[in-house]
Amino acid sequence: AIAEFYGPDPRQSPDFGRLVSTRQFDRVDALLKDATVLHGGERVREERYIAPTLVEGDPDSALMQEEIFAPVLPLIEVSDLEAALRFIAERPKPLAAYLFSRSNTARQQLIERSQSGSVAFNDVIVQAGVPGLPFGGVGPSGIGRCHGEAGFRSLSNQKSVYQRPFALDLAWRYPPYGNRLSLLKRLLG
Repeated sequence: AIAEFYGPDPRQSPDFGRLVSTRQFDRVDALLKDATVLHGGERVREERYIAPTLVEGDPDSALMQEEIFAPVLPLIEVSDLEAALRFIAERPKPLAAYLFSRSNTARQQLIERSQSGSVAFNDVIVQAGVPGLPFGGVGPSGIGRCHGEAGFRSLSNQKSVYQRPFALDLAWRYPPYGNRLSLLKRLLG
């Protein structure tokens, strides 16, 4: 797929972007130092270029602990959906969970048994660009939502306001209560 999108050398492709800054390049470069590269891995600091890179995902590595923001994909092998759900549950809640499957059962299991900011099936990242679909994280991956009504509500401060009409100020609400307190407890209770 990489060659199909960017040709035989992604570095020469006008369609393949670069990292936003040298600082970001250095951060990702350091994350890759101890990684086992399965594909790609070429890095050119002067161009802020990192080739599309697949690495063996070590669950304890910094690559699996931080958001990468680079064309680097750690791969974790799991035996089945149960193992994948356990893997997700044992870590901080992700911003998004992606599943490529035709199985409606597997999809439903991911929705019901994992916690993440969003879920997408058979695609990645597109849910972030759907204007009416709330986007945001859970816990460490972020709090709140943006986009559409959910974003408006999340980024607004809804103020509760109560106004009691003067005519409804009932005397039994105020002391001295006398026997009224035991009657009120029975009524409420």
